[in-house]
Amino acid sequence: MTIKLIASGGLGNQLFQYAAARALSLKLGTKLVVDTRFYPETSKRGAMQFCLDRLPINAKIVHYSPWIFNAHCPTRRVWRRFVSERPSRRYVEPELRYDPRFLELRPGTIVSGHFHSEKYFSNFSDKIRAELDLSFQSGHLAKVSRQNTSRTASIHVRRGDYLSVPGFSMKDPEAFYEKAMQTIRTFVPDIEFLVFSDDIDWCKRRRVFEDCKFYEPEKRSHHIDDLFIMSQCAHHIIANSSFSWWGAWSNWHSGKVVVAPEYWFGEIKSREAGIVPDHWLVA
Repeated sequence: MTIKLIASGGLGNQLFQYAAARALSLKLGTKLVVDTRFYPETSKRGAMQFCLDRLPINAKIVHYSPWIFNAHCPTRRVWRRFVSERPSRRYVEPELRYDPRFLELRPGTIVSGHFHSEKYFSNFSDKIRAELDLSFQSGHLAKVSRQNTSRTASIHVRRGDYLSVPGFSMKDPEAFYEKAMQTIRTFVPDIEFLVFSDDIDWCKRRRVFEDCKFYEPEKRSHHIDDLFIMSQCAHHIIANSSFSWWGAWSNWHSGKVVVAPEYWFGEIKSREAGIVPDHWLVA
């Protein structure tokens, strides 16, 4: 018997999904299968590419042909609906908040969702951290050697697709970042800030970031490279984004300070939904 994860979304979402499903498989003593049906073989680049196979994960990855017998052809759909993935075997996370019922699932379950909470995998955090080792890709250490991150706090600003999805954008992002930077300075007065963003030009025009440095990746840089550089900063100010959540979580130093937004999406509070760990701060 196995636990099958239907992966979806960008790198941050994939990391959450793998961590939750892997922890469940460890709890149950089963193997894990990662299904990539939502990642066409013809799409190898961009924010929504499949990334887990670049990390030392412990799972069987199922890829699909892009041709006639592809992931979504009628034959596969019928087989899943009536044989391999009957509704009684499926678990779909009901909402964007921690669901303790997930930990009660049995072997043979097919799972899908966001799983944006450390609570899904906290009992196996050391093993998950090793299997999601962002330094696994070659070239990381050379890049980090050119970054002075020991006295630096990362700031992540997520724009891009959030601008077109109601409820995803922060209500007053500049107020949040200003407050979060002040919070970090109370712990480390001489801290330097390094801004990461999918819209660096916008950030450079904002008054709140006028004394900050800006991370501008090489053109051929992969998302995992960028996330690894972020994780090497001493402290973190994250957006309401799974990407920067993992940048902060992957920093294993116990003395780090992490500041997250009070609201994750719309009226969903980060702390109440279980998204932000108890030892992180909210602003």
